[in-house]
Amino acid sequence: MSFMQTFICNHLLYEGVGAEEAASPAFDSQKLGIEKFSIGPAAVKDDMLLVRFGVLYFQCDVAAPTVIGIVLFGVENI
Repeated sequence: MSFMQTFICNHLLYEGVGAEEAASPAFDSQKLGIEKFSIGPAAVKDDMLLVRFGVLYFQCDVAAPTVIGIVLFGVENI
């Protein structure tokens, strides 16, 4: 698993979900890959978009500042 992943599955998010191994297949089936991303900007504007850092899930608008910081400055500086 990479450090940061994106999923179109906000409807599956609830407290403690990241700690559950059983949740992983459900999230993985909704993973936002390059094929969906390359279609256009609609994927990143989807209200169901989540960003996962390790076992923590965040709605895209909450994760956006951290994602931008990682892109600009690298993960080791964030």
